[in-house]
Amino acid sequence: MEFLFSSVSAGSITKFSGFTFLFVFLLSYSTSTSTSSAETYGAFDPKGNITINWDVLSWTPDGYVAIYQGDCSRFKGNIPHCCKKDPTVVDLLPGTPYNQQIANCCRGGVLKPWAASSFQLSVGAAGTTNKTVRMPKHFTLKAPPGHGYTCGPAKIVEPTRFLTPDKRRFTRAMMTWIVICKNSDLWQGGRATDFKSWLYGNLNSSAIVGGNIPKAYDALDPNGNITIKWDLMTWTPDGYVAVVTMFNFQQYRHIQAPGWTLGWTWVKKEVIWAMVGSQTTEQGDCSKYKGNVPDCCKKDPTVVDLLPGTPYNQQVANCCRGGVLKPWAASSFQLSVGAAGTTNKTVRLPKHFTLKAPPGHGYTCGPAKIVEPTRFLTPDKRRFTRAMNLALSRETEHKLDITFDWQSSASKKMESLLSPVTGSITNKLTGFTLLFLFLLSCSTFTPAGCVAVMNLTLDLGFVLSVCALRNTRLIRGLSWTGNSKCWVLGQICKESYDALDPNGNITIKWDLMTWTPDGYVAVVTMFNFQQYRHIQAPGWTLGWTWAKKEVIWSMVGGQTTEQGDCSKYKGNVPHCCKKDPTVVDLLPGTPYNQQIANCCKGGVINSWAQDQTNAISSFQLSVGAAGTTNKTVRVPKNFTLKAPGPGYTCGPAKIGKPTKFVTQDKRRTTQAMMTWNVTCTYSQFLAQKTPTCCVSLSSFYNDTIVGCPTCACGCQNNATEPGSCIDPKSPHLASVVNTQGKAITKPMVQCSSHMCPVRIHWHVKLNYKEYWRVKITITNFNYAMNYSQWNLVVQHPNFDNLTKLFSFNYKSLTPYEGLNDTAMLWGVKFYNDLLSQAGPLGNVQSELLFRKDSSTFTFEKGWAFPRRIYFNGDNCVMPPPDAYPWLPNASSRPIISLLLQAITILASLVFLLAYA
Repeated sequence: MEFLFSSVSAGSITKFSGFTFLFVFLLSYSTSTSTSSAETYGAFDPKGNITINWDVLSWTPDGYVAIYQGDCSRFKGNIPHCCKKDPTVVDLLPGTPYNQQIANCCRGGVLKPWAASSFQLSVGAAGTTNKTVRMPKHFTLKAPPGHGYTCGPAKIVEPTRFLTPDKRRFTRAMMTWIVICKNSDLWQGGRATDFKSWLYGNLNSSAIVGGNIPKAYDALDPNGNITIKWDLMTWTPDGYVAVVTMFNFQQYRHIQAPGWTLGWTWVKKEVIWAMVGSQTTEQGDCSKYKGNVPDCCKKDPTVVDLLPGTPYNQQVANCCRGGVLKPWAASSFQLSVGAAGTTNKTVRLPKHFTLKAPPGHGYTCGPAKIVEPTRFLTPDKRRFTRAMNLALSRETEHKLDITFDWQSSASKKMESLLSPVTGSITNKLTGFTLLFLFLLSCSTFTPAGCVAVMNLTLDLGFVLSVCALRNTRLIRGLSWTGNSKCWVLGQICKESYDALDPNGNITIKWDLMTWTPDGYVAVVTMFNFQQYRHIQAPGWTLGWTWAKKEVIWSMVGGQTTEQGDCSKYKGNVPHCCKKDPTVVDLLPGTPYNQQIANCCKGGVINSWAQDQTNAISSFQLSVGAAGTTNKTVRVPKNFTLKAPGPGYTCGPAKIGKPTKFVTQDKRRTTQAMMTWNVTCTYSQFLAQKTPTCCVSLSSFYNDTIVGCPTCACGCQNNATEPGSCIDPKSPHLASVVNTQGKAITKPMVQCSSHMCPVRIHWHVKLNYKEYWRVKITITNFNYAMNYSQWNLVVQHPNFDNLTKLFSFNYKSLTPYEGLNDTAMLWGVKFYNDLLSQAGPLGNVQSELLFRKDSSTFTFEKGWAFPRRIYFNGDNCVMPPPDAYPWLPNASSRPIISLLLQAITILASLVFLLAYA
């Protein structure tokens, strides 16, 4: 528990903006002889309680002095400590500064028997007289490990008298009220008012003849229960098919042989047509049925589990254990219900649930409650389906089912506080009043560039993220929220810009191939027109929002990640009913009858320059409730593309000329019914906040090895966050980096000074008369990632004279005419196109041979090193230019001496001219 409340010293009462309070928690015997109905009873301490004494010590202009701040956005200047309607207060920890302490405080909330704990608070907007002040209500007191205290209402009593330290004078509170909280280890939160009721509460519920006996409670397992979840999976002509699952959430109590027996009462005239994984103990009267006879026609059926050894075609998951249910285990069965209703509105929940577990009948079941439909994850963990409807019933043993009011409040999470900041400048903004701040001297991702990101909140709701580079050709990463208007900065900036690939984008083409009775069949194709940026595992994720109430009946070559609510459909259930579906590619190895051309690569798409044949991905979908003509069909909107994370911004769909398809014999051309295109562009600044690679340098003419900049991609913080990086010398390295079958959400980086997943090392190796040689090594420091189809983009002015390349593929990138200083490098297929995870095999390397150009070539001032390097499209962090390896005879000293000489000569000339 975090202690968030900051109390103040008793000596500063007069400085508060409200009047002063003192909470005194006294553990004592109550002098009252009567007990309210909300109070509990302790047989060994019948009058024991915790009394909260609330003393108003002084008045202030707007009130008095009495874990979470709440919404204080309406206050300006002096912000209150807490604005919540229902504040929660905790004690401060030992060691709190003395100016924040008062008597009996700061013990971490520990309160011994017959001891006191106090704090002081200043309350505003509360009234300034005894008649206008209102007492708080609904007091709650929680004391771990259980929450067994029940507090009565606040009562005004005689004001407390305080004795001065010299014991010669008494002062008195302005007003005092008390709250009495009681606890019982045997029955926490109950409503026993006498010993007879308490005794009944501890008897077996089946032995109680009469009386309003509360639900039972187990102090050793206060939240233990058996929860029965009833999931409606599909509709049938006269009812539904449901899967019933029993979860034993009891810590130590299990159901042993001969197993559980579950019963309920139907609300209407339902029957059970068939069951899998269990059976009813009695069929009932099914005489009115001819031909197909139900499995059970009883109004109150009783179900038991099947025995081990049941044939597989009569089983479902978690069934057939003879009714034995261990702690924290599950038991399931499936049933087909008829005469039950075929929509969420016509189905009625069963009632009067009973659960019997030998040797006794100790479970009491509450009513069934409709909750959020259950989501089911497919075995490949790539798609969610959803139940049609859900009825949930909670069971607990005779000492296990009492629900306290504190349970709902204890489960609440801390709400996020968003306090919009407004200032004089923001208030004066009208329309598009923007300020661009270009920071030209900050530390940045590259030695030649500088990134400035500024968010300006405008009165129209726009947020403009400006990313400016010192190299004025690179202006990228512009985005906004609010209206869909654009701000022009060299171009319409809904699309990001890449100077090395100005025309690069991913184009999504949506071709309507045929019409169906209620919609159409379409083929969606994604073309990666980016020269060097590809989509790697776990692949792309495409989403959009339907313009009407469309559904996806079926898909080939792809699947939606979630089915959505399809409960209104009977018989043929759609593949997806969500308003905003999300689609992923199928995995390699998918059966051929579920494939189409260019599908089933796990979402991996190569770059256009690297492999055009694999730079395409497609899937087919059948859309219903969509219209059956070009005029009635509506284009989807709000397209999103993740690859696999953020970074891509998609424009609106635009209807274009229908695509033409050439048959295999190339003798005939067919045409789509309708076609629209969506263009998505990429920005690294939108994709991630930190770099993913760095560059180190070395040369044959200098022994210095310039490593990656310290903390280039993050800093080691194993002291505060254990596991943030992995020590390669750890004796348990194999078990730590074993990621098979695990979902990896972040890189498992080897501990280093730079903390980057990938490092590129550029080594100037040899110098010949007419040539010079460079060695490039790419090292993987990520234990959780194999980089397939990796690529490297390097900028250097000598790439126009590249003579020979060893063991890498090469392509020149010339986005601008007459400028050939950028090269794209990637591995040879089946040789080094896979950069393995961190370890002995986690590197690839090659050498480049350049021809010297006498007009430009030099080893001075770091000319031999690259200007910029990209790995898989991400800009890598370069060392600062002044750290580059210099020639042995090169120094900054001659430059300084020449400058001094020039200044001396100029000063002499000025002196001579002045006295001439």
